[in-house]
Amino acid sequence: MSYFYVCSAIQLFYTVRNMFEIFCDVVPTYHRDSLQKLPQVCALHLNNCLYIAHHLLTLGHQYRQSLPPPLCDGTSTFVDLIPVFRKLTSECFLAQMRIQRDQLVEDLSGAEGFDQVATDDNFLVCERAIKQDISADDAQQLHLLLSGLQDRIPHLIKLGEDEEPVLMQSTVDQWTSFSELLFLLDASMQDIVDRWAEGKGPLAMVFSASDVKSLIRAIFQNTDRRATSLAKIR
Repeated sequence: MSYFYVCSAIQLFYTVRNMFEIFCDVVPTYHRDSLQKLPQVCALHLNNCLYIAHHLLTLGHQYRQSLPPPLCDGTSTFVDLIPVFRKLTSECFLAQMRIQRDQLVEDLSGAEGFDQVATDDNFLVCERAIKQDISADDAQQLHLLLSGLQDRIPHLIKLGEDEEPVLMQSTVDQWTSFSELLFLLDASMQDIVDRWAEGKGPLAMVFSASDVKSLIRAIFQNTDRRATSLAKIR
């Protein structure tokens, strides 16, 4: 067996090992945001890591007879990488489970412990807390009604026809909050994220991150886009 063949086989073996090690170092870093924000990506990552770990158990032994010494003598193994992959996926998966748990707790907080759900009023409250949903028609009608108030209220408190328009922000408490709520009812998710502006925009001046997230969950369906938008409100 030639020296060149032995060196090539050893180099190829460690190249394969390096590929697995690079996977462990690069994938969690490069895809960190997606793994944190998108449950589907986290589930795919779990599946990939467990699949690789399963094959690492026998990969070295499978090709041992085709390798030259000393690799064929038992050194061609990848089993030491199995705990690395299992830890890699378990940490990511458990973190995502905690995120989903916290979201469920937040959504169900309005159910008040499901106390006395046999009564009609409490049942409706609990059902609304579980569904967390405002239909598109309801949101549109709410926006229409509130827009009418926004247009008419300044005229109601104006002292006279010749007087200057009233500065509503300084005259009516919570007027800015009312205006931002009106914006939320008719905005796209991207518009909301832009107006939040990483906690520095007009929306963040009157609403907390928790409030905005609750409104997004109430208005928009549960999709990957919604998950990405929610992750940006903090």
